[in-house]
Amino acid sequence: MNYVRRALVVIASSGATPEDASLVTSENPQGLAHFGTDTPEEIADGVVAAWVAKGMPDPEWGDWRFNTAENRATLDEFSGRDFYGSPTKG
Repeated sequence: MNYVRRALVVIASSGATPEDASLVTSENPQGLAHFGTDTPEEIADGVVAAWVAKGMPDPEWGDWRFNTAENRATLDEFSGRDFYGSPTKG
């Protein structure tokens, strides 16, 4: 579990933020997850705690994913729609 936490700290330190399909709502269309003040350590601890609470299952497609704002914008531009299915604004 420590290995997973350390890997998540590195991912979050690189600017990626966690997304969870179960958090998608009209107010949160990307399913962004927030933990504390969203430091890399808090993000890693929160994701690990959520994973442990679920019994540490192997991830399914669409469970936790990490993405950057820049990547989301690129996906939106490339597809002409936002990555999560609603029409691109403007």
